[in-house]
Order: sequence, then structure tokens, then C-alpha cells
Amino acid sequence: MRYDLTSLEVFVTVADEQNLTRAAARRNLAVSAVSKRVAELEEEVGCALLVRYPRGVGLTPAGQALLHYARQLLHTLHQMENELSE
Repeated sequence: MRYDLTSLEVFVTVADEQNLTRAAARRNLAVSAVSKRVAELEEEVGCALLVRYPRGVGLTPAGQALLHYARQLLHTLHQMENELSE
């Protein structure tokens, strides 16, 4: 599997905001772009990551697992960038 870092960042933002519209505003993206990124991740992992509600979203168990690992990965990459820039 090949995961796109931007899609993982968008997914983390969606999880934080629990709302696609707010996540899109925070990332300066169209809602359709955020939705497409999440749909691509769901296709990549082969299951739903979000439960869609009338006024927001929640994480499925798979979404919670992905969020955990995505946060770790993004944190590690940030640390690497900081160390290499010194």
C-alpha cells in the first residue's frame, strides 16, 4: 500500500474537526477535495473510515486505528524535518 501524506494530513484534520466543511476551511481546500481524499483513503484500506452524520462525521474503529498511526507517522516526519534542517 502507498499512502499519500497529504491525504493522511487531511484525514487527521477531518478527525480533529469532526466535520468535512470545517476541515476543508482549515486546510484551505474545497469540501469536495477533502471528501475525495477521504474516499481515496477508504478505498486504499478497503473499508469505511468515517461515519457520516447530518451535522458531521465520526470515526469507525478502522478510522480510529488509522488516526493513531497517521498521527505517529506525521509526528515522526516532522521530527525528521526538524533534525535535518539543523
